[in-house]
Amino acid sequence: MKNLVFIITDQLSRSILLPFCNKDYGFEALKRLAANGITATKYHTPSAVCTPSRGCILTGLTPFRHGAYRNGKNVNMDVKGCASVFKDNGYDVSYIGKWHLGKNRQMGDSLKNDNLLGFSFIGPEVEIGHAKSISKDGKTLFATIHENEEYTTDYITRNALSYMGKISDPFALFISYPDPHQPYLVRKPYSNMYTPYEMSIPETFYQKKLPDWAEEDEWGRQHYFSLSMFEREEYFQSAKAQYLGEVKCIDDSISLILDMLEKKDVLENTIVVFTSDHGDYLGQHGLMEKNNLYDDVYSPPLFIMDNRLSGTMDSPMSAEDLMTTLFSLCGIPAPNFPGEDLSRCFLYHENKYKDLFIYPSDVPRAGIITDEYKLCFVGKSWNGKKEFKDHILFSRKNDKNEQNNLFEKYENTNLVTDLASRILDKMERENVPSSLLPSALYHYSKESERK
Repeated sequence: MKNLVFIITDQLSRSILLPFCNKDYGFEALKRLAANGITATKYHTPSAVCTPSRGCILTGLTPFRHGAYRNGKNVNMDVKGCASVFKDNGYDVSYIGKWHLGKNRQMGDSLKNDNLLGFSFIGPEVEIGHAKSISKDGKTLFATIHENEEYTTDYITRNALSYMGKISDPFALFISYPDPHQPYLVRKPYSNMYTPYEMSIPETFYQKKLPDWAEEDEWGRQHYFSLSMFEREEYFQSAKAQYLGEVKCIDDSISLILDMLEKKDVLENTIVVFTSDHGDYLGQHGLMEKNNLYDDVYSPPLFIMDNRLSGTMDSPMSAEDLMTTLFSLCGIPAPNFPGEDLSRCFLYHENKYKDLFIYPSDVPRAGIITDEYKLCFVGKSWNGKKEFKDHILFSRKNDKNEQNNLFEKYENTNLVTDLASRILDKMERENVPSSLLPSALYHYSKESERK
């Protein structure tokens, strides 16, 4: 059986990692993972929000099956987590870092009423949210970085290295970093490592017209970099420089983790996974953070370092398939754990097609991603005061930047009806309440033809 080190970040943009050959940001550990393993090019999260996405990974279930379909909700108590499978197979299992799989908490708060998904050790940092530093008395500090406090990434890495020094094979260690989530701040020297005016600006940053939800919602362009904003490029470049500093700090921590695995002489028998719960727009379409419906946040990075794997895995894969696949790669049986085993796609580069879906969370939105198209429906805004109407249909092959909305074109009527019906069928099978789905989904699907 193989060991597992599973490293997850929060809100990491895949766009700054995959094209290593186009721009060198100095992420040496991540380059090492990619060069000595495999990169999943079509990895997808069904919800671009922390809690539901993490729930999908650790339970093998979609958001409304595991129950934590939005931030602040707990995973259902009857749901089995991946840690239970590892423990049943004799693994030493631990989780260190940001939890974010239940109600918002502070360090030291009890989790006795929560579903811990089989983890018996979560470390002292039970819930550090998006804290930037840890004070000496153990309090988490959200947006401050001072020399007399320990930066959160360093704190988690120190605890992880200490724990790694004590464990023996087989083990499954989960390490969860709250960065590079906003606020876009990082400690020295990382805060000065990247020069703002040298930061590249995405082509879609200058897109003139956006769908109403991308322009006007609480997470829309008007909130971040509206077209009328003075020095909008400079503000973005400053944020990006700090963001890259956050990632570089994580990258250096991963180097320490890999060094520890080598020191213990277990690296060759250890699978190292690096991913994120979701992405960050990082300027695409003039947006930052997450939510909305563009691919940038639904396609987080996924690297798996394993001496049997190389190149890329190009089959569609959803977050709920990840742990089942890792069980197989580790060589342990998990016949009753949900999620699809795609290990053969990683080991032998087999192609396996599947539709990918977008689920509602804080707002009523739902979508489907096929090889050729992406269709999404929208509804009310986060505060419920506005009804958005710009549903989207993008060509996956001819519109990589998702700028040409084909939804209103008459020749696509039958396509929209067919895809809408597939969305609705999936949502109903996954127990999504109709009250959380966009009303337009029912109107455009074949369901409307039966009424």
